[in-house]
Amino acid sequence: MGKFFQYIILLSIIISIGYGYFKISTTYPQIIPVPFTLPNIEKSEIDNVQKATILLIGDHSAEILKPAMSRIFSQLGSQFKNKIKVFDWTRANEGIHRTLHKVQSLEKLPPIIIYMGGSSEFYEKLFHQRDINQIKDNFNKFRDPNVKSLLMLSKFFGQLIYSPLEMIKLKKEPTPWRSEAIKLAKGNGINAQMIYEIHYLLFSNLFKELVGHIKFRASNLITLTVPVKVTTPPAYVCENSTSESVIDFQISLTKALEKNQTKKYYSMAKNLTFASVGNAKSFYLFGQFNENLGRTKNALFNYRLAHTFDCLQDRSNMIINKIIKDSSIKYGVNFFDFDELVHRDFGLDFIFLDHFRPQEKYIIEMEKQLKMKINTLLKY
Repeated sequence: MGKFFQYIILLSIIISIGYGYFKISTTYPQIIPVPFTLPNIEKSEIDNVQKATILLIGDHSAEILKPAMSRIFSQLGSQFKNKIKVFDWTRANEGIHRTLHKVQSLEKLPPIIIYMGGSSEFYEKLFHQRDINQIKDNFNKFRDPNVKSLLMLSKFFGQLIYSPLEMIKLKKEPTPWRSEAIKLAKGNGINAQMIYEIHYLLFSNLFKELVGHIKFRASNLITLTVPVKVTTPPAYVCENSTSESVIDFQISLTKALEKNQTKKYYSMAKNLTFASVGNAKSFYLFGQFNENLGRTKNALFNYRLAHTFDCLQDRSNMIINKIIKDSSIKYGVNFFDFDELVHRDFGLDFIFLDHFRPQEKYIIEMEKQLKMKINTLLKY
């Protein structure tokens, strides 16, 4: 009997060693459990960034404020003895994963960092759909304070703790997956929604890491939400949120709007949003009904929901902006709700010049607020 137990113990040790070897050989060593890898940043680029007084990071969303930023830096530059050096590190189609990777590559952070992004979080394919459950499980582990403390000691522990994934090797420049996303939006709404859920999970966690990293390194971070034109009709309705009867009701409501029968069909429009949960067009139509009746707050909210439920996500939306807002406020960084400023006059005035750029008066007002904040930070 004694030898039997010895064999059991020996077998357990062998199995444990084998499992440990399997985990280490199939799991990528990392602290944050992202399902992709990124190429290293060139040293010459890092050296140039580290000379800056003010660093701009994010994606093409920042283009809205670039002229305003130039005016701010020009005006403030004459007030200080030491020249203000600005480095524009924003890049088109750059998601938070690339922005965080770049900032973490710096040994020395510029005194002021300004982030304006969130419009490119669905641009790249960042994971394999079959790994969705493992990605969720890994981030649940990552959020555990005890696990996180252990991971900070060495990436090696990530190989033991995280579930193995097939890592996607991202290229130096972002590669679009829009054609695949359109096919998914047209044919499989459930899968599209599951994929978007993981993109939100990644953005939420990586944005928090960006904020935490910059604060820990004693740099001053300024974050902004992105103005989103939500009155643009949704591109696709997820097929799992619609039916023939829902489509018939939507046709009737569209005709009612054309005939200005808003009051008569208002209850039908409202009830349809409950009957067709997650249907982007139902919320868009209800937004139109509210706007026609002068209920601008309800209209804006439902337009934003319609945008969020769109089965083709290819820009920022209410969820992305809420993550930026909530995390910025929670961690006490300098925050400006540019999207809310722009939509302050929703229903009272046209607020966008095109699908992307708001009226100049909103840019000028944002410019004044940013100038005051940057001026204050530069004096410390």
